[in-house]
Amino acid sequence: MKGKTIIATITVTMALLACEQDKEPKVNAPEDVIRLTAVMAPESATRSTTQSHLSNNGMQFTSGQPIALFMTEADPTNGSLVSGANVSYDGNLHSLTTGTNGALDFDLGSDCYWPATNNVNFYAWHPYAADGCFAGKKAGETTVFRVNANQSTDEAYKASDLLWARSTNIAKPSIATTAIPLTFYHALSKVKVVLQSSSSLITASQLSTATVLLKGTASAPIYLDATVDIDGATASCLTTGATTTEVQFGTGSTTFAVLPSGQSLSGKVIDVTFADNDGDTGGHFTYTISTLNTIAAAKLYTITLTLKLNSVTVTETVHDWEAGSDDRDNTSNPLYI
Repeated sequence: MKGKTIIATITVTMALLACEQDKEPKVNAPEDVIRLTAVMAPESATRSTTQSHLSNNGMQFTSGQPIALFMTEADPTNGSLVSGANVSYDGNLHSLTTGTNGALDFDLGSDCYWPATNNVNFYAWHPYAADGCFAGKKAGETTVFRVNANQSTDEAYKASDLLWARSTNIAKPSIATTAIPLTFYHALSKVKVVLQSSSSLITASQLSTATVLLKGTASAPIYLDATVDIDGATASCLTTGATTTEVQFGTGSTTFAVLPSGQSLSGKVIDVTFADNDGDTGGHFTYTISTLNTIAAAKLYTITLTLKLNSVTVTETVHDWEAGSDDRDNTSNPLYI
């Protein structure tokens, strides 16, 4: 898909915490300021435009969205962490907030400067609330991120959709005004349920009231925790972590939820309830998933249920969770933010 790329250049406005007193740049000149670029290409919009954290047809984040950024110094010869550098997420964490038209603004502090001799590793994630799971961790260590069992609200869905970005061993650009891009990817999996009707007795108005649940059992639960390694860019479900027998999607004919990758949805049940034309409970049906043995990170699983009076037709598709429409394969365009 062709389209103009939206680029917003930002200036890092707080001290690089890897620059301890013995690592301060020798010259803090304007040309030494670290600059980052937030980019979202039109073909990379990935979330439903009904979500309040997106605007412009899903092409950019709305203002006020929290981003966390972590930086360390790297040895230019091999990319390894510089000996003695502060590599703790606790001590090296920076808070950013999205501004107008997708721009990013650092919340506190002054300009951040490139180290005098070393390169820099950049790690970022959204939502910023996810920083709590990085407490006490260091670069290269894993942590646990938990999705919400009830994702029926916008806030609960956003809080479950972990996105990450990593740009490592980055050297100071030869042109001072060059900005470093942060490229964000979905760390987990998305399951989308679409309800359609081929019966005149089931109307679009009724389906707009539908409540969708994904149900497991005590012996075959749904996993909520994911083991996350931002440095290694890996995430998978933690089978010894939190579980639930029910995940609540949103309300309507198109709903979705984020789940830790690596788990099986085979045997899980999609449970749908919708109102009749008078507002009372009018219909209830279930569908048992027979495929989707292992859901993968950054993949979108769409289950389309076409309702008839006494039966249901099912279509299941799998796409990269990076397409502008949520329904097209797009293997080359990551999510830019």
